[in-house]
Amino acid sequence: MSSFRDTSYNSNNYSEFRPEYPPSFIESIFGYHQGDFDKALDVGCGPGEATFHLARKFKNTIGTDISPGMVSQATSLKERRDVSNVSFQQSSSEDLPFIEDSSVDLVTAAECAHWFNAPKWFNEMARILKPKGTLCYFGYVDPYFVDLPLGNELYHKYVYGEDYLGPYWEEPGRSILVDLFRPIDKQIPSDLFEDVIALRGNEPGSLVLERDFQLKDYFQYLYTMSSAHKFVQQNPGKEDPIQMFRTELFERAGLEDSSVLRLKWLTTVTFLRRRSNP
Repeated sequence: MSSFRDTSYNSNNYSEFRPEYPPSFIESIFGYHQGDFDKALDVGCGPGEATFHLARKFKNTIGTDISPGMVSQATSLKERRDVSNVSFQQSSSEDLPFIEDSSVDLVTAAECAHWFNAPKWFNEMARILKPKGTLCYFGYVDPYFVDLPLGNELYHKYVYGEDYLGPYWEEPGRSILVDLFRPIDKQIPSDLFEDVIALRGNEPGSLVLERDFQLKDYFQYLYTMSSAHKFVQQNPGKEDPIQMFRTELFERAGLEDSSVLRLKWLTTVTFLRRRSNP
């Protein structure tokens, strides 16, 4: 997570090139939720992609992130969109002293739960959630080309290869995400939460993310990965693995920056409810 906290990390690019959560998925969160729609909390909110979706439904929505750059970006978006029922605050997700006990109806964690200390986080979520309140954490990883196997082969070569970005991933966070949050699901305290639903891939109700990318934007997206940021910071002036990936893909597949290709992401979502009497 340290890359995202870095003041040199480009939160504008994160907001521009990361995939958007479809309204149908957000509606599935609301459909699972059985409580009130008074207060929502989006932890690890980044630039507020999921936070603003919650604000459409809840009277009051709070977004928190440990990165000051992300909080600044989210606050700027709030001002541009003129949204009055959202606030953003810099904070870790495992310690939220400014949130009262049993005061939150729904908590979301989008593309961030793999960075948390799961036992501490679950305990803090149980503290702030109302009885029967909803916790939903979800994520995506490893976009793949729908119709270009060579692109997928080169992606794994340069993104995970030991001679490329492999050593620059922060662990265990990346492995938890690649395993689609299964290690987190195994740590859900059954005395605090119930009605657990974990969905991955193409299961009904799961998160479906797909997008047509111009390749120039696709490679900008890859630069938002923490490993790519870390490589560039530690190797100034050196050709980076994303550039190598681009060069080899263009040479072997006859593509260019303006080429448009369809991509999909591997996804995971877990819904759970706070027990009434933990």
